Amino acid sequence: MPVRGERFLPFFLCLVTLLSGAMRASAQVRPRIVIAFDTSGSMATDFGGLPTFGDGSGGALNGIDTNCDGQSNDSRIFIAKDAMRNMLLSFGDVDWALARFQQTTGSGIACRDLAAYECNAGGPYVTSYGNPTAYTGALCYWDWASLYPAGCRPTIRVRRGGDPAVPCINYIGTCGAGADVLVGYPNIGPFAGLDNTYAMLRWMDNRETMFSASTTAGNFCAHATTGDCELRAEGATPLGGVLSGVGSYITPIRTADPARMCRPYSVLLITDGVESCGGNPSGAASALFTAGVRTYVVGMAIDAGSRTTLNGIATAGGTDAGAPGGDSAFFADDSVTLSAGLADIVRRSVLVEICNGLDDDCDTLIDEGVTNACGTCGAIPVESCNGLDDDCDTRIDEGTVNACGTCGATPVEVCNGRDDNCN
Repeated sequence: MPVRGERFLPFFLCLVTLLSGAMRASAQVRPRIVIAFDTSGSMATDFGGLPTFGDGSGGALNGIDTNCDGQSNDSRIFIAKDAMRNMLLSFGDVDWALARFQQTTGSGIACRDLAAYECNAGGPYVTSYGNPTAYTGALCYWDWASLYPAGCRPTIRVRRGGDPAVPCINYIGTCGAGADVLVGYPNIGPFAGLDNTYAMLRWMDNRETMFSASTTAGNFCAHATTGDCELRAEGATPLGGVLSGVGSYITPIRTADPARMCRPYSVLLITDGVESCGGNPSGAASALFTAGVRTYVVGMAIDAGSRTTLNGIATAGGTDAGAPGGDSAFFADDSVTLSAGLADIVRRSVLVEICNGLDDDCDTLIDEGVTNACGTCGAIPVESCNGLDDDCDTRIDEGTVNACGTCGATPVEVCNGRDDNCN
């Protein structure tokens, strides 16, 4: 959407801007969307809140099965990454970028001792990675264990010497007031002249084959070249910080964009919780909206009270209509509703030409592909007997004149020495 105050500029200015920017005529302007991804520790739980102790990425980081289907694919972060992959591959007409909550990175920087954190009556430390059934020490009496289905209920033991090492990950979450812009827009900055789809997908392919501590904005982990890092669940939930940080990335790009009067800019915030770092996410979303950037919010496994908070962020971000149930944000309680919500948001962001006399998709053409054969909106007019080409097929009165080539019913034959009915 345009910046407040720009929206009343004459429509033709949009076309002039596109032409002066040397954009190819009839090339649709692609919307730009930054995915702001929640990497808080609770993303390692399943949709019911049970810890999975992993993210489904294999080995010591795989985690446990919490729904007894034999697969470690139950964590919120696994499901969210899967939905994002499908979205990226389904909507190629969008310029994507990817950001996450701020995290400190370093090889093996974060380790959690399961014996210290999980074996207590208060329940598990949900940011821990590692299979809690792999130890051979004394049994750990854990209040939450009974909440798992009986068929795949984990047996927690105290870790002791000789047991498998506690797995370490390369990220520690912070309450930073910014965002880690992991992958920037295509054809901009580190991706100048490059597509960024492969770099986006590397962050969510459940593999981490080439870790790099590089923190270049828009090119974390050197994903523009050989890096291969992964989104991991570790840390708190700085919603205000990530929105402010994304705004700092988008604003100069939008300001320099010759197509900004037409091109939609938006942030897609995917989270499983509310602000926990003292930030002001609604204020940050409002600032983005003032700068011409909408904020869409997708909440995963959100309780009733927190839904009100996330609805407020979406409303402040200018996306206060269209979500199911009258909500401003979209809410998902499983993988199906998550994918549906993401797809609906992207569809609302893509420019689509409609028959209204305007250049809706900003390609310098008006109503292309949506008008009928007569160049008007609606159904093709029906041919009538009036000496005109009503249905615009270059023929006049076809199928409407009688056998005598005139309008109306065929004349009745009478006894007058003439062929009245033209037979």
